[in-house]
Amino acid sequence: MSVDAETTLVPLRKLFNERFELRFSRPQVDTYTTCEDLMVKIKSKTLNENAKKTYSAEYMIHKRRANKFYNKMKEITKKCKEDDVVDL
Repeated sequence: MSVDAETTLVPLRKLFNERFELRFSRPQVDTYTTCEDLMVKIKSKTLNENAKKTYSAEYMIHKRRANKFYNKMKEITKKCKEDDVVDL
């Protein structure tokens, strides 16, 4: 980026942030549709307790599988950074 472009962007960015109070960045919380759907069902006032327990169990299983997946991804990422050749 040239110096001229940077000097004109700074005041515009400041004005935009102050007037509109919007920020462009990654969301702080990532939610997924499966988690959201199950939580809506668990919190539903129209479902009976047995249905809520079933959805709670599904939610716990889903979270465990997701954690297992992400832990495996972290492990593979770490291996890839440490080694030149990685067997999967």
